[in-house]
Parts: sequence; structure tokens; C-alpha cells
Amino acid sequence: RDGVDLLFLAPVVEAWRQADQRDDRAFATLSEVPAGSAMAPYLAEHRALILLRLGKADEAEPIARRAIGAAGRREARVRIAMADGFMRLGRRDVALAMLEGRDPAVARARALVQGGRAPGAGINNPAEGFAELLLALSLDLARAEVRMLPLEMVQIARHASPKAPQAPVLLGSLLDDGDGSDEALAALRSVPDDNYFISDVRDVEIRT
Repeated sequence: RDGVDLLFLAPVVEAWRQADQRDDRAFATLSEVPAGSAMAPYLAEHRALILLRLGKADEAEPIARRAIGAAGRREARVRIAMADGFMRLGRRDVALAMLEGRDPAVARARALVQGGRAPGAGINNPAEGFAELLLALSLDLARAEVRMLPLEMVQIARHASPKAPQAPVLLGSLLDDGDGSDEALAALRSVPDDNYFISDVRDVEIRT
């Protein structure tokens, strides 16, 4: 897309492509990301998710816990994604352990897992992995009071993974911060009530 150079994301995207083909080299590909890269803070998250995609639940568990501890404002999202991955591998015990806390989205996912269902909203393929990485980067850039680049990244993420649950929340926040109140409200009001982060959507909507 014009105006946004995403080549620096190539190692993570390639790792996801390999994982989708059940290629064990995916984990090694992630190791090629330099320590000082903008992607470095998110590597634990993607390592765990890729290990889950490869069916390696035991290896993924300690990395998933580290990723949750480092997720900051995305903690609920990461918890739900990890729980979904473990549940799909038949590890209900670990899925429940991923869903600690009182966050409304996490509590809803926990109820589903307790009932024997995967929470959904997982990150299980290259498009979803790419979208979530863009959203994480966008959130950090927005905190640094950068506006246009994260907005473009969110739009790309929504195109790559239309069901990414946090995308409309972030889009509405960015549009509002950029004095785009009508656009912000339109984005927020398009979010279905069953979105995990609907309470966040309503909070942003009230402030807009």
C-alpha cells in the first residue's frame, strides 16, 4: 500500500506462512528478527502463537505466559488468543490458566472455555498474525502521538483480517483523536454486540 513500507514485517509474515504449512523452520525464522527491531516486543506473542499453530502446546505455554506479562494494554486480547490456541489443541486446563483476571472480555472467554468451547477470536493463520502485529504496532505509535501511520496500519489490518476484534476500537479512537468524530462514530457503531471488546467500543463511543 502506498505510503506505508511494511517490509520490516517480512520475517514475522514469513514465519506465519511457514507455520501455516506446518514447517518447523517458522520458529527459526522468527529468530532472525534483530533485538532492536520495532517487532522485538511482540516476538514472544508470535512465537507462542506459531508454536500453537504447529501443535506444540507444551513448548508454547511458558512463552505464552511471558507474552501475556508483556502485553500491556493488549493483555486481554493476547489472553483470549492464547486460550483459543490451547483449547483447539485440547488443552482446556492451560486455556483456562490463560484467562485469569476480571477483564470483561477475558471473563466472557473464560465462561466459554469452562463450557467446553474455544473462545474464538484466535490468531491462527498468516493474515490474522499479520493483522495483529499491525494493530499492536499501531497502538504503540498512537501512544507516541503519531496519528496517520497507525491509522493506515489499522486500515490495512482490517483488510487483512476483517474480524480482528480490537481493530474497530483502535480505528474509532484514532479517528476521534484526529477530529474525525463522524467517521469515528460510524466505525464504532458498526461493531456487533458480540465483539469481545464491545465495552471498550461503548466507552470510546461515549467520549467521541
